[in-house]
Amino acid sequence: MESATDKSVKLPMFRGDRSDFAIYWIRLKAYASVQKYGDILVETRNVDLPDMASSVLALDATVAAEKLQIDAVKKNAMAMANFTMSFQTEQLMQLVIKSITVGYPEGLAHTVVAGLIKKFQPNDRMSKVELIKAMSKVHMSEEEDPTVLFEMLSGIENRFRTVLNIDE
Repeated sequence: MESATDKSVKLPMFRGDRSDFAIYWIRLKAYASVQKYGDILVETRNVDLPDMASSVLALDATVAAEKLQIDAVKKNAMAMANFTMSFQTEQLMQLVIKSITVGYPEGLAHTVVAGLIKKFQPNDRMSKVELIKAMSKVHMSEEEDPTVLFEMLSGIENRFRTVLNIDE
């Protein structure tokens, strides 16, 4: 049954701009949490995901281990549907296409997540240099509102936190 929250939370769209990724990722994770598939949005394969999505047809949902497999396949399918709908460019759709396997013709979510993180949130020296450059470009003229400066700094701080995986 769908709740009012389910209807009010909209799937975020992503055009592939690196500067927008941190916000997209946070929004997608929030959306996925409401839709109950957030735990599948990781870079490694879910241990409960069977080799073939079609194999869940023979599983018994009353058996705990088999229910976990059924749920993992459903969550993967939901994640892949939402990636497919939220990606707005051919380049992003390549991540979906590359994740398709014989066992998962809709694709594997962990493969898409790994591709997104590698492309838009790499924890490497170049990413840090790019963020330091962005910091050096922040300035404010006398007639500018200081809140604009703080918003710019906040955006850079958010990108730093995601690149460096800082939680505090």
